[in-house]
Amino acid sequence: MKTLLLLVLMMPAILFAEYTIKPSYNYLPFGNGMSVAVYDMKKSKSLIYFYDHIYKQYDQKSQSQSFLKKDGIRWGVNNGWLDSWKVEQAEYVNGTGIVKINKSYSELQNISVNEYYFMPMQSDKRIIVAVLELANIGDGDVTVNPFLYVEAALSSKETAVKKDMDGGIVFSESASKVKEGSPILMTLVPSPDSYAYKMKKNYPDNFSKNTVALDNVVEEGSDLIGAMRYKPVAIKKGQNVRVMAVFALCPSGQDDEYIKEMSSYLKNGADKCLSDEMAWWDKWHKVEKIPSYLTEDEKLLYKQSTAVLKMAQCREPGKPYGQILASMPPGQWNICWPRDASYSMVALVKSGHLEEAKACLEFMLNAPNGKFNGANYVGKDYKISVCRYYGNGDEESDLNQSGPNLEWDDFGLFLWAFSEYVQASKDKAFLKKYYPVAKELIADVLVHLMEPEGYLKPDSSIWERHWEPEKGVDGKKHFAYSTINAYNGLTQFANISPDKKDKKYYLAKADAIKAGFLKNFIVDNVIVVNLEDKAKGANSYMDASVIEAVNFGMVDKKVAAATLAALEKYLKMEKSPGFFRNDDNTWYDLQEWIVVDLRIAVAYYMMGNKDRAYEIVRWIVDNAKANFYLVPELLEQKNQSFQGAIPMAGFGAGVYIIVTDFMKGKK
Repeated sequence: MKTLLLLVLMMPAILFAEYTIKPSYNYLPFGNGMSVAVYDMKKSKSLIYFYDHIYKQYDQKSQSQSFLKKDGIRWGVNNGWLDSWKVEQAEYVNGTGIVKINKSYSELQNISVNEYYFMPMQSDKRIIVAVLELANIGDGDVTVNPFLYVEAALSSKETAVKKDMDGGIVFSESASKVKEGSPILMTLVPSPDSYAYKMKKNYPDNFSKNTVALDNVVEEGSDLIGAMRYKPVAIKKGQNVRVMAVFALCPSGQDDEYIKEMSSYLKNGADKCLSDEMAWWDKWHKVEKIPSYLTEDEKLLYKQSTAVLKMAQCREPGKPYGQILASMPPGQWNICWPRDASYSMVALVKSGHLEEAKACLEFMLNAPNGKFNGANYVGKDYKISVCRYYGNGDEESDLNQSGPNLEWDDFGLFLWAFSEYVQASKDKAFLKKYYPVAKELIADVLVHLMEPEGYLKPDSSIWERHWEPEKGVDGKKHFAYSTINAYNGLTQFANISPDKKDKKYYLAKADAIKAGFLKNFIVDNVIVVNLEDKAKGANSYMDASVIEAVNFGMVDKKVAAATLAALEKYLKMEKSPGFFRNDDNTWYDLQEWIVVDLRIAVAYYMMGNKDRAYEIVRWIVDNAKANFYLVPELLEQKNQSFQGAIPMAGFGAGVYIIVTDFMKGKK
């Protein structure tokens, strides 16, 4: 073991082989906190999702949904749709939610196009602005005929109503046939020559032959499937011309309000809409103090990561406001977990975005008290979900045959984020208002959950192993990760306490937790995942989540070094510098976990092995660079492709920002 320890602490990155970096992700999600849309740059080459909420479910019964069908929203030029054109480049305008797609077509060598899509961040509505930029790269003047195709999934059986506006036409579902409050998909375009109802997307040349313009009447049918034809656009040699459309998911009854705002974008024109949106993002980023040592790619990932955190935060008024999702659609974890959100909040604090961190803290502090307060579970009233939240703030635990997930780490993680915000913001009013809640319903809950030996009672913990043992890996245990976060959370909370007695009390409890942890969770100087499995040997108790004991200062260098050596031996990926999460041997466990990689990088840096730390960080940065500067949940075990929920917020963008802050100025 001594030889392995020495190798781990001294090994430079040069000892590692070169690893393959490649594009493997094809979706660009974007949003403004009110809604999320997704562009597919490979298969459909169009907008394929437009959701009515950014979270997965408002409550137990209400599932968020997309109001686009499989062919979505796409542009056409002359006699062909742009889904047949080659995508030369797909990207975000860095640090923003503006998607930019560059396309070319071999049969139209004198024309290239850029498609831009975004949801205005200054808007409190579910609106998409779509811009088609036509560039004349030929030797002479040209005239181009743009088209727009929409395939919608509507909520009633009536399809389209046409409303003439000043300079444009709105096509929408009939509000009279939609349940009050339900979304209506609206399409606003400049006054076109005609509207093609039920037109097949493959036949844009058939406008005049097989279609009839839609007047101010309602057409019967299942869904709106049609296309808008724009007036011909003359483009001089070397000139760029932009045309645009605006889409909205409008709650019924708010038609006039939505149409007014949609019309304002159309009147402003594509150039101003784009420049205004870029200006908003530039202003938002100004609070950030990006570490000067970062490479250009690392800075680009930093800015896109803060943008992901912003887009993953709900701005919907009322109960949903402020929550930060674990992922954005199409990532399946568009749900608020306190654990993921805590890493997001700490990252927002570190990057200077205190307002956003505060909003998420208040979302959880104002949510209903927890419902698992029975003697068999928490055993007292508490605040902060022990698993996750519905969009309306109600507590949810994904129940299965093994029972609920109850995760004590959420309490400690929340106290960490709470304390980071208070320290950075000096927000005395916030502390005065919420300190009693955090004390009684979070910090005191952790004290209540302590065993006589100091560590916490059994729970489901970070990987959500559910409550009752079943075949496989489920079953509550005395997990190290929850106890580690209890120590860190109580320590941080004590340090911001305005009450000297409270400070002394919580520091004493944190010390007791640490003592119990050091006595019971270490075998041969290696931190074990839980007490129940430690007698089985190293092949059964390795879990990368224990690295937080190193990062939060619970263990000495001897234990830290031995634990890193064991992680290298038992959890290192074969084809990358990173790690899988534990030895439970399910598919999910055996993939490479980005959150694990980056938290281990912090530990290596603390131990003085900067080469190994930066090798891991560079690996993540290079993979993100190849995939729109997004950070995934997982990298696939065999080919390192992006897997899991993408993009990840707390467990992706958030942990990356925290890593850069920790290493700031020390490279």
